[in-house]
Amino acid sequence: MRVVLAFGIGAMLCCAVACAALSARSFLTLPVWVPFLPVALAWFACGLRGMTPERLLGTAAISIVGAPILAAWIVSLPVPAEEEWAVAFSVIRHSMAVVIVVFLPLCLASMLAGAAVRGALEGGILRFPRR
Repeated sequence: MRVVLAFGIGAMLCCAVACAALSARSFLTLPVWVPFLPVALAWFACGLRGMTPERLLGTAAISIVGAPILAAWIVSLPVPAEEEWAVAFSVIRHSMAVVIVVFLPLCLASMLAGAAVRGALEGGILRFPRR
């Protein structure tokens, strides 16, 4: 259970930062796909870890459910108190749309890719060269 929480919280932090970056994308100078890389790698690591399907879904649920709330907190930190609720609500609404449209399919695909690589390594299909 600790592994699920650790991987879920790690992926949630990456997902929240990506949601916050997408909400504040007019202030960023990097391409829009760059915040997706740490999230995809975190979920790939979950699949590569070899968890059971129930634990993978638990990790995905932790990371996807908590990310919009954490993203709203990140974005509303530098905002004045009078506008904090409006900004937080807007970020939560935007983050929920991003989570449903982008991060849910990315989560499933990344976890399945990690599990496929682990299966290929264990099955002997994929081998690393020995030195």
